[in-house]
Amino acid sequence: VVYKGLGDAKGYPRWNFNKYVVSGEGEVIAKFGSSVGPESNELRSLIDEVIVGGE
Repeated sequence: VVYKGLGDAKGYPRWNFNKYVVSGEGEVIAKFGSSVGPESNELRSLIDEVIVGGE
């Protein structure tokens, strides 16, 4: 159920190591493909924004 909801909201993964950012309320904020590393500035900035912003 979780993976179907993520895929329906932002698109299904096309390869391994996709990342989804989900708010505390369960809203899918963004999806990042396998080319975006877990330590990338883009991903980390969004995670920080979601945590601080309380989205």
